[in-house]
Order: sequence, then structure tokens, then C-alpha cells
Amino acid sequence: MKEILNQFYSVLSDSMQLLNENEFPIHKLETETSPENISYNWKEIEVEKPTKVKHKFTISGEKNFSCKICKSKLMGIKGFQHKGTKPILVLHYTGEFKPNGTPFIKTKKEQIFRTNVSEDLFDRMIKKVFGFGMRDLYFQEFPGCNFNPDTSSLEDWKLRQTNCEIHVQELVQEEKIKGIILTGSAATLYLGKDKASASLGKISDSLLTAMKIPSIVLRSSDGILSLEEKRKRLEKDKNSKEFLEARKEENEVKALVVKQLTEFKEFLKF
Repeated sequence: MKEILNQFYSVLSDSMQLLNENEFPIHKLETETSPENISYNWKEIEVEKPTKVKHKFTISGEKNFSCKICKSKLMGIKGFQHKGTKPILVLHYTGEFKPNGTPFIKTKKEQIFRTNVSEDLFDRMIKKVFGFGMRDLYFQEFPGCNFNPDTSSLEDWKLRQTNCEIHVQELVQEEKIKGIILTGSAATLYLGKDKASASLGKISDSLLTAMKIPSIVLRSSDGILSLEEKRKRLEKDKNSKEFLEARKEENEVKALVVKQLTEFKEFLKF
């Protein structure tokens, strides 16, 4: 199934390039008659005119679809950017980066994270700290495209994100972004697992090499959800040591993320 999806990505990518360059090569076998030498006898007949139906085919106008910096990309991610109203940008990644992982494609342009549950959790944390919803923030996929995780090294991912910084810079400048939240796999791929873990909750203006802007690494809502799921699996015995430890860990992580968001808010003087 994964091989078929990768082939499908490749066909889509080639089709996008052909459409963008308006090039459709036509191959003719040597044994085929040239179209100029074929004659047709037409007989006019009266037919009922069908109702005209307008068909509209559009190519995504998002920057990541037309971007050609990364040569190995399969296709751009739908909903590459979400523009909010508050000058805080969240850099995240919904594409698959783990070898042998299951490819993920957004089904709706307005979709931000992989699941509604993840969005709901992040929305609740943002409301608790800032008093407005997550969609008031800016979001960008980082990197902005899907790639084949089975043939990608950590150096490949780092290069792709470095390339994608140009789109981050443009958004920061255009929308006068005051702070950046780097979360989940976007942080892990960009900083490396060890540095991302060491940077959790710490505010710095040097996390992104292309610009000096206050930034913070936060645990992803998917990571927090995995703790919720672990606790729920143990709910059959709420007096067990395992359940109590799982509940404690979940509550501590949620409280810590809220604390880190609060500190970031105060630093930005929101």
C-alpha cells in the first residue's frame, strides 16, 4: 500500500510540474501515420445541445506547491499556512518522517493538525493561557511538503527545513510575527532529538538560524494525547500503581506546558 501511495505522490508531482511548465510531450511510433496525412469525412447531424456545465480545475496557489527548492519533494501539504490575527507563529509538521510510517494527507485545507482531537487539546491550552482560540495564531508546516521517509536521512530533513526558512521569514515579515512556537516533529527534525528535548520550555532568539525572534519549543498536543490514551487504557483499575503514575504524568505534563506558554506570553508582553 505504501509503495502505491509513493508512486501516486510521484505521478502527482510530475503532473504538477507539467501543468506549471505547460509541457505535454506526445510520442509517435515510427509505424504510425502522421496526423497531417489522415483525412476524415464529416457528416453533419442535428443533436440536442446539452446544458453547459462549467468545470473548474485549479492548482493550489500555496507557496509550497510551486516551490522548487527541494528537489526530492513528493508534493506540497494542503493548508501549508494558516493566517490568524495574533502575531505568534506555530511551526509544526503533519507529514510522515518515520521510515515505514503511514503516509498522512490532510483532507481539508482548513485542517491544521492531524486530528480534531489534537486541535481541540491545543485549542484548550491556548484559550487557558491567552484567552483566545488556537486559530487566532498563525501556523505553518515546517517543512511545507511531503517527502519519502524511507529514503530520507536526518541530514535531508534538516536541509529541507533550512530551505523552508525562507517561507518562515516571509510570513514573519509580512505579518509582523513577534514570537514562534516550535513543536512536535518540526522541532525534533530541525534541532535534533537531544537539543529539542534540552530546549523544551526555554525561550531563545537563536533557535531559528535565519532570524532573531523569540522562540520556544513545546511538547506537541499529539505527545500529550499519547499520555491521555495511556491513562485511559489503565482506567479499569483506578487504584493500581500504573494508573496513578500515568494520571500523575499526564497532569504534570499538561501543567508544565501551560506554565511554559504562560511564561512565553509574559515574555512577549501579550
